[in-house]
Amino acid sequence: MSAETPPFIVVEHGSRRIAIPRNEDYNETVEFMRRSFWQLEMIPPNCIVLTTMVPESNLGPFEVGWEVWRGAMPYITILKIDVVASMPTTDSRQSVLGCTDHTPIRLDPLPRPELMEIVAPHKAQHESIHVSDIQPRTSMTGINTLPFFAAEYNGRRVGIRRSADYDETIKSVRDAFPALAEISKSRISLAQVFVELGEGAVEVNRELWKDVLPLVKTMQVVVTNANVPVKPLVAPFKRRKTQDVDTVPEMSDLRITAPDTKSDMPKPRKISRIVSESSRARENEAE
Repeated sequence: MSAETPPFIVVEHGSRRIAIPRNEDYNETVEFMRRSFWQLEMIPPNCIVLTTMVPESNLGPFEVGWEVWRGAMPYITILKIDVVASMPTTDSRQSVLGCTDHTPIRLDPLPRPELMEIVAPHKAQHESIHVSDIQPRTSMTGINTLPFFAAEYNGRRVGIRRSADYDETIKSVRDAFPALAEISKSRISLAQVFVELGEGAVEVNRELWKDVLPLVKTMQVVVTNANVPVKPLVAPFKRRKTQDVDTVPEMSDLRITAPDTKSDMPKPRKISRIVSESSRARENEAE
């Protein structure tokens, strides 16, 4: 951890702001938040959504899940807690108690922590401590070194772990957005706006993914209308079974004709045998 990175993260929920220890374990961090805010004690972990913003990356506010937490944690200074009706997940490490349907959240900009009021959760009296010297981490070599990027779909912006594996990235996107769970992978693609190429978003396919990955910041999830066409299969040959005996299917259009023996077959010729008198005599003696 860099010397410029504070050893804690400021968490906001309602009107309270609490400093919690900086922990690489996502589940432990969520549990600490639930213990710190009494309003969250009865809320299942999978109904808690964490939103953050890294000002140096120009990504805007985005949701941080367990998959991207370890890579994003060193850059996070402030987290905002939102409670949703449900957050379906394929990860077995998260609870699935309660929650029935998903309610989209509003991604409001987070304030910069030039002057933060930090409330220590372990203090019985919630003693307030004013800190004015703590600044967010700014010594970054560039946004291309961030281990994550933001993906947008249906009004939500979620942090996705940066991976050179295109299929793994698409899987992470499907896991992040429950609405994509039933969508075929072949119908999902990612697009980004490149200033040099104009205002329209450009879709990035599998062949170019590794080359474009260092330039990725915020990508839009695109769902096409049709799956990739599949080559039709030839119908298999079926035998019809009649009275426990396999028979060849009827072929009404097939005609089998025999050649005309009178015209096509050659006529036999009468062959005369010529023998000498001595040969004929020997044949008579043999008889």
